Amino acid sequence: MNPSNYQMMIAIASAIFGGIISYAIIKVAAKSALLVYRVTTERVAITNQDIIFGAIQVTWQGRPVDNLFYSVVEIENASTHDISNIRFKIYTPAEVLILSANPIILDSTYVLRLTDQYSQIIHIEQGAQPTPLQTETYFHEKEYICDVFNRGQKIQIQVLSNCKTRTFPPDIFLDTQHQGVRLKWQKSQMNIHGVPVYIAIRWGITTSILILLLIAFNVSSPWITSSLSMLVGLFAQSIGAFLYRVFRKVWDIITK
Repeated sequence: MNPSNYQMMIAIASAIFGGIISYAIIKVAAKSALLVYRVTTERVAITNQDIIFGAIQVTWQGRPVDNLFYSVVEIENASTHDISNIRFKIYTPAEVLILSANPIILDSTYVLRLTDQYSQIIHIEQGAQPTPLQTETYFHEKEYICDVFNRGQKIQIQVLSNCKTRTFPPDIFLDTQHQGVRLKWQKSQMNIHGVPVYIAIRWGITTSILILLLIAFNVSSPWITSSLSMLVGLFAQSIGAFLYRVFRKVWDIITK
């Protein structure tokens, strides 16, 4: 067989195999949507009784409380899907009271609203007193509905809470029940150009190795090689973050 024909057959077979693999990856990714959420908390104030240096009294709506915490529950649609009419519920254990909650959709004028079912549970007729169930529901959970949650979009639920045991941080959990959606908790972490550090590092290291190999095989001067290698190493994380964002944009276009 002619060597050129043999190489052509290998190239065609490789292209077909690559296309099959790409199609399989897209089909697998299309089966479920991954939502990632993280919770960050800051202590706002704490009651402290000190007869020598003075006491600190924390109140909320005129009532004394032991402490106040400000938490942000951030949800990111890290999938390739746009999701409609998805519900989110935040809830806390018995020792943590939700004093207020403010849900927002980042980079959007729209907001999340309470579900009809939740609104009916906490609805109190004029002049009536809340039932134990209503009080328990109001201070320990909130349920919201989002009409459209686009890929790459983020939702924040800003929570002001009080923890009776002074545990830091107070436990705030998130749940959802939506067909084809997986919810994953992610530890709060630093970002580089809007990309999580661990992703930027992985992409940066891989890219740096490829660049250094190209430099080693194509540049003969050791000074130039050393200088370029140092620059690549210094900006590896930024390079990785940039390439990952480009990849996400291209992936979104392909999977639309």
